[in-house]
Amino acid sequence: MDEEAPTRRCLKLRRCLHGNFSAVIPVLVDACTTLRAMLDEDCDLDKYLDVSDLSQVDLHEACSGFHEPDLSDDADSLKLLRVWTTQTSILRRGLLCYLLSLSADSSSADYSRWSAAVAAMRTVAVSAGSGAEQLHQVLLEDERELILT
Repeated sequence: MDEEAPTRRCLKLRRCLHGNFSAVIPVLVDACTTLRAMLDEDCDLDKYLDVSDLSQVDLHEACSGFHEPDLSDDADSLKLLRVWTTQTSILRRGLLCYLLSLSADSSSADYSRWSAAVAAMRTVAVSAGSGAEQLHQVLLEDERELILT
């Protein structure tokens, strides 16, 4: 029974991460899509992408949506989690680049543009915060189990 405990803990963490990625990636994609639509033609997006070590192709692929690969043998595999970690990283850096590229020139369109940007960021924050809290609870539970054994 003691040999199965680390495997159970690892499986719980993987399942929690799977659920978190399943929830946050579509939210990040929506936020990136929303912000990209508000960019001006002459914005400095390429400059910010270069600084963030991203290409338009990488960002477009990451924004193509959330797809669960067909891993019928193990839905919580490490390979899948690595793919989603990379996709999340690209989306978060891309989101920052989109935010930095938004114009702010005190025009009348600024209020609506930045209100939409703030709303998108709040949605991302709620989703990511919820996932972080779930992961924290799983880790606390594992810590309690370790102390009890």
